[in-house]
Amino acid sequence: MGTRGAAWLAWSVCALSLILTSLGLLFLALNRSHPGAPAFEFAFRSVVIVASCSSVGVLLASRRPAHPIGWLFGALGLLSGVHLLCGEYAVYALVVEGGSMPGGWLSAWITCWLWVPKNALPEVAGSICTGALVVASVGLLEGRRATTHWVYYKILEQFGATYVGRRWLEDGKFISSAGVTAGIDMALHLAARLTDEETAKHVQRSLGYDPHPPYGGMDYDHLGAMSAVRAALSLAAPVIAAKPKRITKQHR
Repeated sequence: MGTRGAAWLAWSVCALSLILTSLGLLFLALNRSHPGAPAFEFAFRSVVIVASCSSVGVLLASRRPAHPIGWLFGALGLLSGVHLLCGEYAVYALVVEGGSMPGGWLSAWITCWLWVPKNALPEVAGSICTGALVVASVGLLEGRRATTHWVYYKILEQFGATYVGRRWLEDGKFISSAGVTAGIDMALHLAARLTDEETAKHVQRSLGYDPHPPYGGMDYDHLGAMSAVRAALSLAAPVIAAKPKRITKQHR
């Protein structure tokens, strides 16, 4: 690509980023005028990233098109513009307009996925059921309290975690749940923590989540044949955990 073509592309990416950001700010103003709309917490940061990265990106990419750093800055600015627009539009479509606008859920989905690479260091990391064993196997739960499926708790303890027999449990930035339905409880808690209680209630209503097990709750004193499975896995726990522990130790 020649210098002129690179400059045209760089300025086009910059202009598109600014247009998306302007539209995002428009929906931000509309949302702020609605008293019941939740705040999109990444709005200010997205604007700063667009303004800074797009400016740096267009200058570097147009002058030195062969160097990737300018294009990386431009791409980050563009992604931030998309993130802002989709986040604010999702709030407007789903909350302000009550779901009557098209593309609200798609915008929310895009916002969530763009949130992942922009936040490589999460404020919270969660696991569901035996997923806690994966987290613990690399040493992240060492010295922490955690929960997992009750059959596998001894394996969790082999990785240095303290097992607590609860449906879900939070220790620092790590949160774990005991099983699949417990994972829904944990997710609702996270929804309230990361947004607000009313949003979490809205999610619960949308899921129709109102569990009433036909045979009551878990009776951990009468587990039937599963008791033998748990006993066998408890005995085998040191062997099961040995290889992951060895690999983790080698890479520390």
